[in-house]
Amino acid sequence: MARPSKGFARYSTQNYRPKNRKFDPKRDKRWAVVYPHPTRAGKLKTETFKSRTEAIDRVDTLNALHKQSEELLETEHWTVNHVLAFWKEKRASKQVDSGTVEQQAEYIGGCLHNPADKPANHVCHSGVLGAVAVNQLRDSHYEQLDNHLRRDKTRKVRSESGYSRYFKTFRAALYFAKKKNKIQGFPALSDFIDEDYEPRDRTASPEEIERLRAACYVTENAKGKPHKDRKHLDAIITWLHETACRSGELKTLKVGDINIDEGFVLIRQSKRKKAVKPRKCGISPKLMQFILDTNLLDFPDETLVIGTPLGMPNKPYDFKRSWAKACEIAKVDDLNIHDLRTTGITNMLERGVALPLVASMVGHEADSIMTLKVYAKFTQKFIQQEMLKMAA
Repeated sequence: MARPSKGFARYSTQNYRPKNRKFDPKRDKRWAVVYPHPTRAGKLKTETFKSRTEAIDRVDTLNALHKQSEELLETEHWTVNHVLAFWKEKRASKQVDSGTVEQQAEYIGGCLHNPADKPANHVCHSGVLGAVAVNQLRDSHYEQLDNHLRRDKTRKVRSESGYSRYFKTFRAALYFAKKKNKIQGFPALSDFIDEDYEPRDRTASPEEIERLRAACYVTENAKGKPHKDRKHLDAIITWLHETACRSGELKTLKVGDINIDEGFVLIRQSKRKKAVKPRKCGISPKLMQFILDTNLLDFPDETLVIGTPLGMPNKPYDFKRSWAKACEIAKVDDLNIHDLRTTGITNMLERGVALPLVASMVGHEADSIMTLKVYAKFTQKFIQQEMLKMAA
């Protein structure tokens, strides 16, 4: 089989099997030219030729036309699919989790991978707004996407924050394309999501934390049906709340990373592609007591903290489903697992830990404003107490 050519259109050999006679490799050899369907987003179109010369001529013609269309698309003629594919290739993989971004981008714009590099068992789909040109976007298209998200029963996350993630992905792609001078403008998304990039303003109150911990020990629902055991989640909540680390960092934390004598834990960054040194996070009195009560240091150094000590397999464990169920039992709405990081950072600052030290322990740069701007959500009670000190 010939090696496929590179470019927008590709060619390869394809066998034609006649019905009334035996297959002849010389007579029945065909050349297939495959390229993205011009009118059906996410679909492929195939043309067959008897000679390789005809196939190469067709490929060259299609690639030349595609190059011309790309030059025209550098104005307002880019489709939503072009914008999302451009953003994902140039920016998204460096910015956030590429797996999540790919799911959201493909949901909106259709399959963004190269047809020749299609993963195994992958089903192509056209997306919701893939074929719509950017210069033709109207409010009705955003309403169409919003309605489609809400009607789709296959989506697991069915919350307002879950819906808004898709619009944030869409908006980020549009802004990035505009910044790179690929498109000139587009309708605002202010009717569906705030214009500015506002961080989540959500922390867990002490009452909510206690309700969540109590929910970890509920073994049956209101109808008397048994629940799965999620006692391990109590320890996970303690670690996330007291260290303000990311959930991905906690999954790789080992017993050997705990230095009980010097009072710190080594935490490895989970979202950095480049190798960086582990950071030191101080052990709070509450976390120290938890480590001693659970005899955590009796386990081998290579044991994961949320593995064998919690009765789990000694491998990275995804606890998002347990977290969602505990929130449902505790009747705590709109609280993400990452909000425990915000809560932990806020608690450190409210208890008087110096800002540079907090930034260092949670993995921010010492001169970064992210610790204050994004993660510091001071409680009303703390603000009132600080104001009363001014009267003393």
